[in-house]
Amino acid sequence: MAETLIKINNLSKLYPLKKNLFRKAKEWLPALHNISFDINEGEVFGLVGESGSGKSTCGKILVRLEKATSGQVFFEGTEINSLKGRDLKAFRKKAQMIFQDPYESLNPRRTVFDTLIEPLNVHTVYEELAEPLKAQHIGSRDYRERKIQEVLEKVELKPAEDFLYRYPHELSGGQRQRISIARALVLDPKFIVADEPISMLDASVRASFMNLMLKLKKDFNLTYLFISHDLASARYICDRLGVLFQGEIVEIGPTEMIIQDPKHPYTKMLLSAVPVADPKIKRKRLEGAKMAPIEHSTGCVTCKFYTRCPIASKEKCGEGKPELVSVEDGRFVSCHHIK
Repeated sequence: MAETLIKINNLSKLYPLKKNLFRKAKEWLPALHNISFDINEGEVFGLVGESGSGKSTCGKILVRLEKATSGQVFFEGTEINSLKGRDLKAFRKKAQMIFQDPYESLNPRRTVFDTLIEPLNVHTVYEELAEPLKAQHIGSRDYRERKIQEVLEKVELKPAEDFLYRYPHELSGGQRQRISIARALVLDPKFIVADEPISMLDASVRASFMNLMLKLKKDFNLTYLFISHDLASARYICDRLGVLFQGEIVEIGPTEMIIQDPKHPYTKMLLSAVPVADPKIKRKRLEGAKMAPIEHSTGCVTCKFYTRCPIASKEKCGEGKPELVSVEDGRFVSCHHIK
């Protein structure tokens, strides 16, 4: 079995909504509430759910762009929320992020070369190498230039010399996202959070991007957290899925098992919304009562899906919060009606 690279225990994130006269928070928005899951080394773990469910917040916490309110995140056995100074800098070299919008994540005043050399400038590390290469290190200008060209070739921007001194406005949307991927790869990380990396791209190039990400995973021995609201793309690229609803995990399991046999009513609702190409096939849409997207309390004593669930019962769902329990090997579901 693969070793666990990332372990998340009871992770919560609260954002202040209202403050009193003394600038202390009075109300909080729980973006994440006591979620726990593992990501194994070398796998693609997917987080799926509707907008506002907390997917991007979770990804940012795993690379320390956000700090958790409570809970623990272990990376290679080390708790990252307490990292500071050199230890935090060393962790950032191993964990990188690909952002959703390539138009916003690239500085319009910097060339591709300037964008890609910045991580190498920040993480200058002088390493002891073999005797023939002893004069070379990450801090040398020659090494950095060669590294940038190699990474550009890896993300299929060829020849690399044609792209080095272009600005973002001179690139297409697909080329910009390839630059974002190259920026994440230039430090040779072990773990990458891909926050909806294909949602801003044309449908015609999405499949090629997912194939590229799978190829890079193999070439660089990467582990991904793939965040998406598109179940079709998650099915194509992910080994396991975690379904997130209003900051809580409701189902975890192997991707194909969840797609073929969803257990939680929310997972079934997500799948029922996926369009089918054949007009003769009519899929039954699951509907439910509307629910406010913002909850002001720090917790919830009932199932959060209670008011939208088509199989909810007051006796079970209205008076107790379901736990995430194992229903079969590698499959976990949070629902009172699942045995």
